[in-house]
Amino acid sequence: ALMPIYVCRGKTEIGEHEFNCHNREGHGVINPAKALALSCNCSFYTMGTHLGAERILSEANKFGFGEKTICCHEFDENPGNLPRKKRYSLVDNINYAIGQGEILLTPLQVANMVSIIAGGGKAKKANVATKVIDYKGNIKRVLREVGTRQIVSKKTADFVGRAMRLAVMEGTASGLKDNPAKIAGKTGTAETGWTENGKNMVHGWFCG
Repeated sequence: ALMPIYVCRGKTEIGEHEFNCHNREGHGVINPAKALALSCNCSFYTMGTHLGAERILSEANKFGFGEKTICCHEFDENPGNLPRKKRYSLVDNINYAIGQGEILLTPLQVANMVSIIAGGGKAKKANVATKVIDYKGNIKRVLREVGTRQIVSKKTADFVGRAMRLAVMEGTASGLKDNPAKIAGKTGTAETGWTENGKNMVHGWFCG
């Protein structure tokens, strides 16, 4: 199948709402790989309207979003949040396509997602400890979990991996392109909900 092509003019009007790209001048004609590399919001707004919120959230859940990544009860891990509604609006489709709205992710969940992409679409169990031992060195309990399961196809994972490499070589993460390691990654901007001196504060993210 041919890849879709998008046109970014710096903003998108959907329904009665106007949504801006971070590049107010627009990215012009752009394909999905380049859209990821350049973090073109307008392209993802269009994808969101085509896919719909339910499908986006269903795929996100496959990657472990909205759930704890570590299975052991000893760890007080935050599961983040994937919204669950009876009906989703047009604005939900737009927001969820770029990870905004009520979506909350943890660094561990994002690292797990990247591990799935790097592993050809397969998820491995995330472990932070191997076992519990007593003061004499006796094993009281084994914590390590093993096993893999296919989350997305290798073809899909390889495509996303190439797009993440493009983000480093030509996109928003190009500050890393001269690193001796062959890095692939994605930048992100996470809203915090607070302001400072009248300016909305955000977290700058990178996963790779």
